[in-house]
Amino acid sequence: MKRSEDMIPVQPEKPTQLANRALARGLEVVRVLDQQGGLRLADLMRSSNLPKTTLRRLLAVLIEHGFVRRSLGDGRYRSNISWSQLPSTSAGLNTVVFLDAACDVLRELTDEVQWPSDILVRDGTRMRVVESTRALSPLFVTPGRLEVGVDMLRSAAGPAYLAHCKTAERNTVLSAYDLTVDERRKLDDRLAVIRRRGYALRDPDYWGDSVANDRLRAIAKAVCSKETVLGVVNLVWPVGMITETAFADRYAGMLGDAVKLIEQRYEKMVQGDEEVSQSSKHHPRG
Repeated sequence: MKRSEDMIPVQPEKPTQLANRALARGLEVVRVLDQQGGLRLADLMRSSNLPKTTLRRLLAVLIEHGFVRRSLGDGRYRSNISWSQLPSTSAGLNTVVFLDAACDVLRELTDEVQWPSDILVRDGTRMRVVESTRALSPLFVTPGRLEVGVDMLRSAAGPAYLAHCKTAERNTVLSAYDLTVDERRKLDDRLAVIRRRGYALRDPDYWGDSVANDRLRAIAKAVCSKETVLGVVNLVWPVGMITETAFADRYAGMLGDAVKLIEQRYEKMVQGDEEVSQSSKHHPRG
């Protein structure tokens, strides 16, 4: 005869236990993405030891609440938060909100003009590609890679950023470069042209950092908030397809309209977050 304790049925997990386990799994997914960078679903399954169905459900929730994003450029999942030291980006920048404000706008821009666009933010003394619509473009363009560093002085994105950031920030960034007086003067002249013209172009001898020679030209514009430069967006095209002057004449206005829309969306999102924060302070729970 079985002992009485052997006959006691297994008690189902309580809702709080299920919630705690889901929370622990979600945190583990964010931790793995934070440590390993962009991962495809299969790679994330191996690293987290979670079944596909569970992982998909967790990712949907994490994406909905802004902890994780799925990049347009390569379809990989990336963490929006970090337990490690954050890179030295521009002061006051909320990269997650910036990407939320920019991605849909640039997807629509690519649909309209066909040429793809990249989103870059400052990472120390370089620019860093954080998103791209190259995978969405029907035109053949060198794919490139996300999270790659981009030259601050010779790219289109770097000078576009430097032309519009505050003087103190610009001087801090440029202090890392051993520029002669003449080189700094020429750079300042170039930045003045960018501010007057409204966009930046690549240095004629610069052919990208993502691959050895991406054979691309680029036009770039800074995206600004009231307090800082949020980042830079560009349009890229293969060299020889169309001249820089002709490309700018045709598409600079459209890129400028996209930038204005991103700035407006960002300010509304930030203002909405501030209103929620203020409301929670005046109406605490409990």
